[in-house]
Amino acid sequence: IITAWRDKEAAQRGPRAADYRMQILKRALNWHVSQGNIDRNPAAGVGAIWRGDRSEIIWETRHVEAYC
Repeated sequence: IITAWRDKEAAQRGPRAADYRMQILKRALNWHVSQGNIDRNPAAGVGAIWRGDRSEIIWETRHVEAYC
C-alpha cells in the first residue's frame, strides 16, 4: 500500500516530491514506534525513486577559463 501510494505521488508530483513525502511518512511512523503506538515502521525499507545527476552543473577548469 505504501509503495503504491509513493508511486502515485511520483506520477502526480514527480519522483523527488514523492521521496520527500516518504521521508515525512517514515519520520512520523518512527515517532509512533518510539511512543509505543505501533510495533514497527511499515515504511522502513521503502527505497527512494529519485536519482539526481548534478554532473551537468559542475564547472571544470576549462569552463572557468572560457567564462573568464
